[in-house]
Formats: sequence, structure tokens, C-alpha cells
Amino acid sequence: MGAHVSATRSVEVACEEPNPGGTYGGNRVACSLTQATVESVANYQTCETKCLSASSSECVAYQYFENQTCQFMTLCTGRYFMIINGTDRYVAYCRRVDTPPKIFLADGASWFLLGASTDSLDSLPAVTCTDSEDAAAMGSPTNDAATAVQTDTAGNYIVTYVCTDSAGQSTSGTRTVTVKNSCTAPTVTNSATAGYCAEGTTFAHGSTCTAQCRDGFAPHQITHTCTTTSDTDYASAFSPSEAAGASKRLKFLGALRGVVDLWGLCCDVFRFDVFGHRAVCFKHASTWEVRFCCGELQEEWRFGAWLQRAITARPRLRVEWERMSRVPDFGLVSYHKTGTFVATQLLGYNEAPGPLAALLLGDSSRAFEYNLATENETAVVYDSEVECTRTWMRESKWGRVALLYNPLEHEVQQRAQLPRRLLHFVRRPSEVIISSYLYHLKRPPFEYWMYQTNPPDCHHCDFEAWRSVFAPCNFSCSFSERLRKLPLAEALELEIWRGRWTITKMLMNMNRWQASPQVLTMRATEFQANLTAALRRVAEFFLPTRPALGARPVRRGGLRLLWGARNFGLDLGHARSQCGQGLCSWALRLALNHSAGGASGAGWEANLRRRARAVLPTLKLWQEVIAPADAFYDRLMAEL
Repeated sequence: MGAHVSATRSVEVACEEPNPGGTYGGNRVACSLTQATVESVANYQTCETKCLSASSSECVAYQYFENQTCQFMTLCTGRYFMIINGTDRYVAYCRRVDTPPKIFLADGASWFLLGASTDSLDSLPAVTCTDSEDAAAMGSPTNDAATAVQTDTAGNYIVTYVCTDSAGQSTSGTRTVTVKNSCTAPTVTNSATAGYCAEGTTFAHGSTCTAQCRDGFAPHQITHTCTTTSDTDYASAFSPSEAAGASKRLKFLGALRGVVDLWGLCCDVFRFDVFGHRAVCFKHASTWEVRFCCGELQEEWRFGAWLQRAITARPRLRVEWERMSRVPDFGLVSYHKTGTFVATQLLGYNEAPGPLAALLLGDSSRAFEYNLATENETAVVYDSEVECTRTWMRESKWGRVALLYNPLEHEVQQRAQLPRRLLHFVRRPSEVIISSYLYHLKRPPFEYWMYQTNPPDCHHCDFEAWRSVFAPCNFSCSFSERLRKLPLAEALELEIWRGRWTITKMLMNMNRWQASPQVLTMRATEFQANLTAALRRVAEFFLPTRPALGARPVRRGGLRLLWGARNFGLDLGHARSQCGQGLCSWALRLALNHSAGGASGAGWEANLRRRARAVLPTLKLWQEVIAPADAFYDRLMAEL
């Protein structure tokens, strides 16, 4: 008959918690969570909607991920269930996967001073828990800090935090908590009577030790900051991570002053050597800040231009020497590995005067001065905390004689600051590199800069070289550590980076002083080859300028020099003989340890020297830096 009756009914589809309840409760369908599809979605709600609208006849579970993907999972034990209310209504459920909670540990200071109360543990950076299912009902994390951290014992401790949701699933995280000891004042030879640190025998974490030495001595580093649990690990207040901020501040300064050439204002090595313009750009700045900022400003092309400037400069036909009251009467100029040991032995670095100082000054004492400048820009460039701006010298009523080690370029340019007689120690650049490599492998204790890490130091190297040397270790290693881990070829390249600026300065000084009768240019090897002849040259150069000392013939002066030089270890044969007879003084032992021939393992060293000489010409940096430097050096020596 075709008669019929119809009615409409709303069928609700919904998502619920992992164990549904309420109006649509009772769904206990279990899914194996086999992945079906993964789709990119905009947010959590979109993932949920896609699940609800799935056309599959199976129960579909879902999970939303933070990378904005939605994963659907199927293969369930059932599809539907019936509401037991006398109707035929069916309700389908989309099951949401229960995920473990997440834990977040905030950054911040996680350390205490030794002896802090256990209540201090509550001040550690925050830890929070989140959970997709529990949401705001998620509880706080638990931790074992009270039992894991011993606040009465310095050290590092691991604290574990645990987040647990209502379903019993847990997620944990850990942080290192440090209990820091006070630092003990360093034990330093020739420290002040009251102690090395002006603040006392200990100084707490975060506080500073101000170094103080007895008269006639100066600290290599003025301040030390206690930074770790170690009793001997001190640091400056600047770290590599602050480099970007320092550079921004410097650029802001330039913009404020309308300066386009920040390099010229702040870092030009011909104006400030490798210390930067302290009075304008880096006032009260740490060495970290100077090196990072100037390293960023030094373009790659600059050093090539400096070297070209050195080897193409025309020598001065005449050098005008002016006298100033503060300038020493005599000077010995040396650079790293060009004859500094010979120079210091001639003058006498310790209390007793060396043979040359005794000859020129009689009974003399040691003295230090900051830069030799007076009425010029240099007087405001440096402050007392900059290393190597102090000149070491000996003085008596007869005058002063100074060791100008690696002299600052701008001070050399200002000829009014130079002594009236200079003994200039030079060496062929390639030999400087090889000798430096062999010497540094021995880890000499006097080269303190080799072991510094905060900041690391490559001994008067230019700013680009500093970055090239220490960037591979993220500026956290010492020069000695870098050198000893490298094969021969790379180690020699490292030495070229380190020494290229001082070699350039040596060549510039050789060229500018070439025609001056007031400068005597010598090589340290001359003292090894024929000590008597070398000392006679020194006597002939210095003695005629000292009429106030009375009539001292050059021959007699040369003999006095020879006798004194032997006692100071400059005659290696005499040193070996004396030490072989058990008459080895401190000076003689030092000379033998310093010399290649007197050191143990000399055969191994000679073999390594031969290998280095063979490898050096194959290096790109040798071709770019050392080869032209050698050629210019050879030409200047031939013209002497």
C-alpha cells in the first residue's frame, strides 16, 4: 500500500577523556594505536574536528603534536555501543590518546655558597608541569633536593624533578646544583708582605682579589674573580657569550659620535698596538671585550696591507733622537724568540745586575714604569690594568738601561721616547716560527700567557689572529692546549698566526733604524757562535757614550762583559762544564734548560726541527706571510 511513518532524531558524536563517562559514558573500546594517517593541521581543535568527522566505520584515536601534525590511529576492539534507554540510538566516540606529562626547568642561577641553609633550595629556578589531559588539574613536581644537595660540602649535585599525571604516567628532569667554596689567594713569588690579595687570604665567590706585589715587581693580572668551586680557578667578569653585546655597545658608541671608521678610532694597531683605545672605546673594559670587539672590526685584508706597508717602506736616511728626562739612556729591544733570553741575562732580571748593566750603571736596582710616553696621545690610551705596558729596566745614579720587549709600535714611531743607544735583537722570521714551536712544546713555566684561558692569550698577536687561534675551541682553551693537540703542519700555522704581528713590527724597526749609528742590530746566534766577538761589539757600541764612568777602554770592558756573561749562562760550554762538576748555579741551570743543546732529548728536538723546516714551505700561510718576510729580512741584513 506504500503507507509509512517517519521521525527524525539527532545523533551526537563527541570526544571525551581516555575513560569516557557522563551522558555518553561507557565506551571501553581499546585501540592498538596503529598509525593510520598523519596530517598537518593548524591547531589542536582542528585535529579533534578531523577525528570526529572521520568517515571510517572504525573507532579512531588521535594525538596532536606541537609541530602542528595530527596522527590518527585505528584497529580497535569495537566500533559502537548502545545506550540502554529503550531506544535504538547509537553514539560513536573518537578516543583521545593519553600522553605523558611534560616538565619545564627554567634557566637561572643554580648555586649556593658553602654553608647556605637548606631553605635556600626553595630559591632555585622554577620547575613546572603540563599535561594535555589533566590541564589545570596537573599537580606540582616533586624533587629530591633536600637529600641530594649537601650545602656544607662544596661540589656539584644532581637534583631530580618528577611530574606525575592522574593516570600515573611520569616524566622527570634534572639540573646541576653547585655548592661553591671561597677562593684562596694565589701563592705568588714576590707578592707583597701583606699578601698577594689586598682583600685577605680568601675571597668569596663573585668577589675580586686585587693583586699586589712587593716593590720592583708588577702582577701579570691585576684582578682575579672567584668563579667556581676550585680554589685556584679565577676569571674576569667577561665571558665569550657577552661578545655580541660588547660589539653592539661599541657600534652604538661609534654611531653616537658620528664615527664611520671604528677600527681607526678604537683598534688601529699602529696607534694602540693590540690593546685598543682604553681612554675612549674601552674604558674599564675587560680584555675579553677588547679582543672580541677589535677582532670583529679587523677585516681579513688588513694584515696583508700591514705586511706590505712594512716591506715597501723606505728607510729613514737620518733618525732624529731627542732626549727627555724620563727616557732611559740605553735600551735593548727584543721580540719573542729573537734573543730575549740573551737580553735579560745581559741586564740581570733578578736582584743582581747582569754584566752589561753592571758595566754601564755599576750597582743598579730594578724598576718599572708604564709606557715611556709623556706629552702625547699615548698617555691616555692605557690604564694600569693593561698587561705589558710597563717597561722593565735597571737604574742607578749613572742612568738607566731598559729592556724594550716587543715595543709598542706607536711609541717607536714617536722617536722622542727612544733611548739614545739601542741594541736591537732580530731573527729570520721562519726561524722565529720554528724556534717558537719547539720552545712552546716544552711548556716553559715563565711563559705564563701560554696557560691562560680567561681570556686565552697568544702573546701580542693581532685581533684576527686571536680569533683564528681560539675560535676552534670556543675561546675556552689555552694556547698550550691548542698547540699540543695539533699535528706538525697545523701547529706551525698556529705559530704563524701567533707571531705574524710581532714579526712585522721587527721588520719595520729594522727598516726604520737601518741607517742609524745609534742602533746596533744583532742576532742571538752571534753570541752562541762566538761569545767573545759578540760581546766586543756590544762594548764598542755602548762604552764610548759613558765618559762619566771614567776611562774604561773597550777591550777591558769586553773582558768584563765576557766574565759576567759566563756567570749568567751565556757561554753554554762553560755552563755544561760547571754543572758537570756540581757547581751549577740557578743562572747556569736556567741557561741549559733554555737552550736546545742543553735540554734533555736534544736529538729528538733536532729531528723535529728538521721536519719543521721541511714542512713550513708547504703551508699557505708561509707563502702569504713568512716567505715575503724572510725575503725582506735577508735584504735588510745584507745591507747592514
